[in-house]
Amino acid sequence: MPDNDDRRVNAILHNLRGEQFRHQRNVQARALRVKATASNPSRLPFDLFTLDLDHDAPSQVTKTWSGPTPPKSWQSKGSDGRSSHDASTRERLLSVVLSRLSSAKPIDAVPPLSLLCLRIIASELSKDEFDQVLSYLSPHLRCQLMHDTAIHAPLSNAKLYALTEPDDHVDGQLFVIGPIQTLPSDFFLRREIRERVTSESREWDSEDSEWATKPFHTLVLLATTLPTSTLLTLPPTLTHLGLINLCKALPLHRLPNVCPTLVVLDLSCNFWLYPSDPEAAKILDRVPWSRWRGLEVLGMRECYLDDSLMKKINHGRWDDVQIVQ
Repeated sequence: MPDNDDRRVNAILHNLRGEQFRHQRNVQARALRVKATASNPSRLPFDLFTLDLDHDAPSQVTKTWSGPTPPKSWQSKGSDGRSSHDASTRERLLSVVLSRLSSAKPIDAVPPLSLLCLRIIASELSKDEFDQVLSYLSPHLRCQLMHDTAIHAPLSNAKLYALTEPDDHVDGQLFVIGPIQTLPSDFFLRREIRERVTSESREWDSEDSEWATKPFHTLVLLATTLPTSTLLTLPPTLTHLGLINLCKALPLHRLPNVCPTLVVLDLSCNFWLYPSDPEAAKILDRVPWSRWRGLEVLGMRECYLDDSLMKKINHGRWDDVQIVQ
């Protein structure tokens, strides 16, 4: 009997020691978790996912018409004189060119962490701080930043052209989104002069090909102005060109001589090419479409287009041009 009592006492003591040990372990684990959290704070802003990164909210346009609401591109100006394009509209208008660029990434419902950081860099930093950070961004990140801000929150002119330094483009591309951004009328003339001087100095210094930079291949202008004098100085290396919702008619018939290697051309949503404009057919009919031998995609959303014009566009081609309406 004494042996049985001893065994029972030992079992009770063993259970109590076990419960006390587990309790201490739980307390220690909670303390360690609290200490780790306090000593390793997050490097990201606590409100990262609640920041207002789309500063360009849709404008409230006062209804001044009767009947159904006209297309958004017809409402090019809001009551404050600024473009009424919001992010979703800009995404739609830029899609013809963006979807055909190998460097453009598809827009995900949940943006990656790198893109969230780029948005904060674009929206929160001053011009001087922005310039300092740019030196650490690789070309593909700069390109991603330009694509994303073109849709969600266009940069100021100062930040845009800081982003394009020193080649006046980002990996061969430039997106100018009005009315916030504008293209200087002498932009390409100054660039040509600077390139000529630079190339001459490089020839004196070295004959290596390491100096070669990527050619200027993509230009997109949205809701801004393009003087005829600037149109005539566009780089002949362009393969992707977007002239979208511009506020002034252009002599498009002169464009094949200026940019003969176009593969993608978007002329969408220009009021001077609307089917209701009596001059639209004349402007498009004067274009020598056959000179663009490599043209594959033509954006003609809300533009005049009939069977005779389609035949003229596709005349003499093995494959018809893909026309986006």
